[in-house]
Amino acid sequence: MGKLIFIWFCTLFVSCSNESDTDTVPVLDIENLVGVWAIALGPSDGNLEQLITYEFRTDGTMEVQTVFQTVQGAKLGFRYRAKGTYAISGDDLLMSRERIYILEDENVEFVESLEELILSGEQWDETVRAAISPTGRLLTFDYGPCNDTFNCVGTLEFSRTD
Repeated sequence: MGKLIFIWFCTLFVSCSNESDTDTVPVLDIENLVGVWAIALGPSDGNLEQLITYEFRTDGTMEVQTVFQTVQGAKLGFRYRAKGTYAISGDDLLMSRERIYILEDENVEFVESLEELILSGEQWDETVRAAISPTGRLLTFDYGPCNDTFNCVGTLEFSRTD
């Protein structure tokens, strides 16, 4: 009977210790968040798309840009830029946009260079639930339930570009 219990215990120990890393989700931390992440929003006129990028740096700073490009990937110009800081608290990503640059003319869809955007004087803080896929290639922002609001975001899924 003692041998049977010993064999069962060894089998249990071996089966538990052989779990695959692909079954675990990476913990959201600076090490796996640092880099450039992007999401392409559908073509606005069939040939142009908006690309939103987040660049997270090791020093806790970040930059967000909205880029207009052709669906083939040729950059045409910029619509938005924000510089700020970020912090991680559990699964929450806290982002503070301290310097926000926007278009000066509302009738213009984008400008050719970042320097043409105007510092707005606004600041914006947001907290979003964030998760990184097991492969480390996808970053998901979960804004929570929409509750029938007009500007509902839900979730956004960014791909690592670097």
